[in-house]
Amino acid sequence: KIGAEYRYHTLRRYRHLFPVQVGKGLAGGGFQDVDYFGYKQDDPETHVDDGLDGAKHPEDASFYVQNKYEKDDFVLNAGIRYDYLAVATEVLVDENLPLGEDRAALDAEDLQDSKAEHKISPRLGVGFPVSERTQFHANYGIFFQQPNLEDLYVSYAYLEHKTRTGGYYYPFGNPNLKPETTTAYEVGFAQQVSERARFDITAFYKSVQDLVQVQSIASSPNSYSSFRNTDYGTIKGVDFAFDLRRTSNVSATVNYTYSYANGTGSISNTQRNIAWTGGESPKQTAPLDFDQRHKIAVNLDWRLGANAGPMLGDTRVLANSGVNLLLNIGSGNPYTPTKPYDEVTLASVNVEPAGPINSQYGPWRYRVDMKADRVFRFGGLGVTAYVWVLNLFDRRNPTSVYASSGDSETTGWLAQDSGAASYTTPEARALYELAQRNPNNWDTPRTVRFGLRTSF
Repeated sequence: KIGAEYRYHTLRRYRHLFPVQVGKGLAGGGFQDVDYFGYKQDDPETHVDDGLDGAKHPEDASFYVQNKYEKDDFVLNAGIRYDYLAVATEVLVDENLPLGEDRAALDAEDLQDSKAEHKISPRLGVGFPVSERTQFHANYGIFFQQPNLEDLYVSYAYLEHKTRTGGYYYPFGNPNLKPETTTAYEVGFAQQVSERARFDITAFYKSVQDLVQVQSIASSPNSYSSFRNTDYGTIKGVDFAFDLRRTSNVSATVNYTYSYANGTGSISNTQRNIAWTGGESPKQTAPLDFDQRHKIAVNLDWRLGANAGPMLGDTRVLANSGVNLLLNIGSGNPYTPTKPYDEVTLASVNVEPAGPINSQYGPWRYRVDMKADRVFRFGGLGVTAYVWVLNLFDRRNPTSVYASSGDSETTGWLAQDSGAASYTTPEARALYELAQRNPNNWDTPRTVRFGLRTSF
């Protein structure tokens, strides 16, 4: 197999950040605090295609070759991939002195051409029988993920303005960002239990380097925040899978994953407060926000063919019909416990941790989805009518909790003396309690969908 891809982008942005600066510092009025490129600074409707703050045109390309070799029962998959990224903009010569030695303005000598990124990643997979019913398999690969394009750029007029004046927190894009690198290993055994059943166990390990994270840059005359490839993480665990081919109209799959996901940051803005206050970035790993120790998925499918099922007169009423049940069970995700504070309004911004980063976990979640369908034939046309029920038993599954209480319904703030003193009237307490009942803290309630699907 062989393949290639090339993409050419046009990016424009106009982000006004501080409204009170409208009309300040610009001849003829306009906006001063605006991160823009591809538009005129005083006219966000007029395109600008050249110059330092013209539209950005990053290019990315990839090429891969993959081959499969088989001899007797031995299978080898091998491949290699090439990735290319050119941000096509100029970069700072010295990020600690963005305005040069005179610290007065951003000049041509303060900038230099950016360098394109070239990455080569190998992939290798092997499988062979250990015995008549046991198969060994292993995989190794390096994978690259390009940075988000919006994290690569900033208006250099705005960078000059902010490094001269300082002020509020705002992270700048960084055209020097490198792709994130994942090195993945996998090894496992598949055991055939019977003619229709198979069991598979697979151990995996992933090392992720150059994850993007915001950092404070100690520049002069004023510091600023920007994105850097500073984070790293590891994901490891074991997958157990059981497959039952259709037997007496029933097929089933059961999957269980036991895993750990640790790192120094979950998303690119995890360390926002550290960058804002100029603190020290963590050197020690902690559970990531998406770390989930246990995941279980059970899929049961019951299905009848065209000439099966009970008769009602001359008609087989359940012919070409089936029911699918999907059970998902998962342990809770981690969160950093805090001392009680006003989490649902902007009245409190001073959060005091009550434990290490992501040291507590939310509650388990259970959900059953059901889909029933039947196929009707009209000549050569097949029409499938179905009813699909999400969260069949209407279970209330919390997806997130308040860090100060570990509960999805209450912050616990009103039970504190400070909270009670802040919301003294019944109206104020009722509004606060309403704000606590955030629907985003919960998974989908029971939802019923009806549909028709055609095939020919």
